[in-house]
Amino acid sequence: MSRATIFVSYSHKDRDWLDRLQAHLGVFRGEGLVAAWSDESLRHGDDWPAEILAALDDARIAVLLVSANFLSSAFIQEKELPALLERRQQKRLQAILPLVITPCAWQLNPHLKGIEARPKSRDSVAGGSAPEQERDLADLTTQIARLLSEVWPPASSGETTGRSGGNDEDGRPGDRQTRVLAVSPAREDDYAVLEVRLSHREWQRYSVELAFTHSGGSEIEAPAPLGHCAAFDLDELLAIEDPGTYSERLRGLLFPAAAEQEFLRRARAVATQLGLPLRLRLAVDASARELHCLPWELLGLGLPEDNALSYESTYLVRYAGADVRARRDIRRRPGMLHDALLVAGIKDWLDLSGGVTPSDPCLEEIRAVGSLLQASGVEHVDVQGYVTLEFLKSHLRVTPTDVLYLCVGVPRAGLGTQAGVSDLRRWSAQLQDLPLAEAFHELESPPRLVILCPVVRNGTPRSAGSNAGWLSLLRESCELAETGVAGVLTAQAPLERAIWHRFLERFFEALRTDGRMDLALHGACAAIGGTGQQWAPVLISGLRTARVWYVARFTEETKPAAWTTLLSLIGKGACIPILGPDLNDTVARARSDIALAWADSYHYPMALYQRTSLPQVAQYVASIYGEAFLYVQYEAQLRAFVLGRFGHLLTTEQRKLPLDELLSAVADGALSHDPDEPHNLLASLPFPLYVTASLNSFLGNALRKAVPRKEPREIVLGLGEALGTFADEEPSAEMPLVYHLFGRLGDLGNSVLTEDNYFDFLIHFWRDRDAVSPLLRSRLTSSSLLFLGFRMYDWDFRVLLRTLLAQEGARLRKRGLMHVAVQVDPDDDQVTEPERAREYLENYLAELGDTEINVYWGTAQDFLRDLTTHWNSGRPGEGRG
Repeated sequence: MSRATIFVSYSHKDRDWLDRLQAHLGVFRGEGLVAAWSDESLRHGDDWPAEILAALDDARIAVLLVSANFLSSAFIQEKELPALLERRQQKRLQAILPLVITPCAWQLNPHLKGIEARPKSRDSVAGGSAPEQERDLADLTTQIARLLSEVWPPASSGETTGRSGGNDEDGRPGDRQTRVLAVSPAREDDYAVLEVRLSHREWQRYSVELAFTHSGGSEIEAPAPLGHCAAFDLDELLAIEDPGTYSERLRGLLFPAAAEQEFLRRARAVATQLGLPLRLRLAVDASARELHCLPWELLGLGLPEDNALSYESTYLVRYAGADVRARRDIRRRPGMLHDALLVAGIKDWLDLSGGVTPSDPCLEEIRAVGSLLQASGVEHVDVQGYVTLEFLKSHLRVTPTDVLYLCVGVPRAGLGTQAGVSDLRRWSAQLQDLPLAEAFHELESPPRLVILCPVVRNGTPRSAGSNAGWLSLLRESCELAETGVAGVLTAQAPLERAIWHRFLERFFEALRTDGRMDLALHGACAAIGGTGQQWAPVLISGLRTARVWYVARFTEETKPAAWTTLLSLIGKGACIPILGPDLNDTVARARSDIALAWADSYHYPMALYQRTSLPQVAQYVASIYGEAFLYVQYEAQLRAFVLGRFGHLLTTEQRKLPLDELLSAVADGALSHDPDEPHNLLASLPFPLYVTASLNSFLGNALRKAVPRKEPREIVLGLGEALGTFADEEPSAEMPLVYHLFGRLGDLGNSVLTEDNYFDFLIHFWRDRDAVSPLLRSRLTSSSLLFLGFRMYDWDFRVLLRTLLAQEGARLRKRGLMHVAVQVDPDDDQVTEPERAREYLENYLAELGDTEINVYWGTAQDFLRDLTTHWNSGRPGEGRG
């Protein structure tokens, strides 16, 4: 693949900003698509102006780091900028991207007139907070990637190296090394994934399934899935000492015959055709957790000509396929990592009777890592010493954190457990009674990233203890990855502290770009490649794309036109929010959690993947125990959850309230003062009509408390006699109308819960077209629809769409409308192929008529926060990160 280059023009007085930009662009370096150039390579007597002009000829995109220093640099103003503008006019340069890093009068510069500068929301990058500054740099990186994805003639010289300008005031090249990056032309969401799925079959035999997915579209033929059975003798494999032999043996187990080797060759070819590195996703099923003990990362050893999975063109991440019976949604969040909690160790696992000295290696470790995290942009770092497990749980429950860094002590080989010293084997034994993962199951908001750091005591890393202890570390990492944590980072072999810290520095540096832990891992491992231990760090994630944070946005790109259209429709009263059950489950317990609890309690016998579907599990409970029992248990589940979590906020009398009123009382105390709560955001906008598939009263309560106060009228449909109740007055923003589509908690017997309930509801709508008010039917067929809090595979969403399609005129919608479907998360771990899932959703929604369909990549809260910001500002803008 030919590599495109960028040229960075900057003043050497702004070198710190150059370093920060290159940290973001470093994600491409991690993919092996970067060639570096340093002006230190210029020797005395070289014609350095000619060298810089040659670099300009090689470039496809130019980035300007604009500041007062930049504007006052004679060399930049007289040499670089005119040369850049000339090449842009001659179409030898694709784009010039000014980034205003500090306040300055750049608009007065004649060279910059007519060129759109970033950031758009402030006068300079420096004018924002630390996270906002990183967001500006990440946005620029994303824009560069999109530009490079467009078809463009190759650079004139045919060179593949990137170069950077930047000169001192006297016009001489700077004395500091400058890294300039060649950038992959792939889009941000492009992927080429080779998934190896491992599951237990019989004694020492495992099923190996190979699957390949990519974002290149149907015109690029991918190899068909394959499967075979392999014998893994773990003791024999772990006894192999030579890394090369080990790597070859593992590849032989995964790709044993010509068919599997051809599969790998074709996957590699498609990835190359797309201009992407091959992502190797090792998906270890819950039935085969013991396979995590193998150092799979050694698969990347060797040169590309000898090994198709070489580090140079492939990056690997382990995917922990949790047993669905204990499955839990991983709640990803937009925006970068802000908070970190550093713990030297858990007292419950140790014998600290001998006391702890300030020179304790675990205390030294967390102090050092605290400084490293702050330097990488983590704003709040809480450094703790040794704590009890109960303290850790309580602390995380009260103060949620993004990163938990936990040290685990490892003694040197042959050293028994002494006062103040714990080895991994003792830690492993203590975990039988005090499991860390089990404590995480109780957290509403577990950390996004957990790092289990082995700290060697009383010796060098090369002399660390037995392999059995390291296996317990990997086992616990796997368990943690199944608790709702986005990723767990640890090591499967001892590392020198300096090497480990260099790895962490690069890992967090790369993580700031787009939150991709797999890319960050690959780049950080490359940074320690010279040590021969790049295989030692291990990342285990319960997410298919291993993204610890994401950018909330429209799918194709941030579309100012989409916001403009949507704001106009809202202003005309031609927009209807349709609310799903996931809009806010902070108070009303998540339906998947109830389904899982029932599936375990009542021995649900059907397929495991159905255990998270409330309609299917509820149908089973109702058919075995009766519908009356179902309603009693549903209310009991919600009441127990609410009282257990929010009981301290309620009076004795409030605890006895009917379920719907109980939830409203809790929401009134816990949610009403949160301006970013989705229902509060909705109530602040001038919608005249709402349709909700939720059974609670959160929306009506929020509307009544809105400023100015609104007086909503509420109509309950569901399965009861009220079906067909009409509103005879036109709704308005001051007196909005709320349709409860599937019933309310106050009348569970007429609510839609089971599969049969959904069928009955849908059949009734098909048979009786007068079941829905003419007003509602007319509005639904002539308004823009916002689907908030649904998942495309949920029954609520599918039945709702079929209901809309059943109405007269549904396929004859007016042109100029725009519908928005807000999905829960861009990296939903139940969606195996995000690109095709998005295409499927857009095609499915297109059945609503000849209208524009937009899918917003993020949560309903992300979207509503963005929408409220744009509405209040009165102008379109870009999605917030």
